[in-house]
Amino acid sequence: MSGKDKKRLLAVAVVVLSVLGVLVVRAAVVRSWLRQDFEAALAGRGAPGFLGEGRDPEPGGSEDPTVARRSAEPVDSVLELRLVTFNVWALPVALPGMDRRARLLMIPSRIVELSPTVVALQETFDVDFRPFAVEYLGDAYQAWGKALCEQSALGFLRRDCSGGLLTLSRYPILSERAYPHARQEGMKLDERFSSKGFLVTTVSTPLGPVHVINIHLYAGREDADEAMRLRQLRRLQAVMDERRASATGRSSSWAT
Repeated sequence: MSGKDKKRLLAVAVVVLSVLGVLVVRAAVVRSWLRQDFEAALAGRGAPGFLGEGRDPEPGGSEDPTVARRSAEPVDSVLELRLVTFNVWALPVALPGMDRRARLLMIPSRIVELSPTVVALQETFDVDFRPFAVEYLGDAYQAWGKALCEQSALGFLRRDCSGGLLTLSRYPILSERAYPHARQEGMKLDERFSSKGFLVTTVSTPLGPVHVINIHLYAGREDADEAMRLRQLRRLQAVMDERRASATGRSSSWAT
């Protein structure tokens, strides 16, 4: 390599490192702002914190009127569940044009307004947003004890342990398990990195256990993307069939 080529390569490297440095600093600043915003919102809300693994809701806490009525009905009645599912786009990095402070702060309060029985969120990768949402909703909803688990990504980023999936319930949560999608040939880099999958959460209702499936499928509009989604759905079906077979003799229902 000639001296001229080396200088050109060095100049390109300097530019790339400078851009990366700016992005890292910007992400750190935005994250600091978000943390302050989350803390202020929680202080104003007065939420007591998430309920944790295998615990019942606190006595005297906020209760869904529909849930209260259903709980008092005979066990052979029909159970009504209101589900809210939403892709919150809480990515671990700040992308240009995405106003995280305006979007993420509003989500828990909007959920409260909708008053669902079960909440299924996707892309809750941000490790600051997850505890904010769980704690904000903690007087009426509970999350599984490992919902706030964190792991390293790319050596310097932190992300959740369930592929961005978060399920909360007004009913007590009995168990929860995350199933990452299988790595397939031809997958896009962001899909490989995100560790998407599906989350099976078992909640205790007056009519018995209900398994809530929170799933995030492969993105894209091409035929190859659709083929990826179909393979992921077939695996979900296989897991459901396996769990049904192992639960033979025990009464339970599925909600997706």
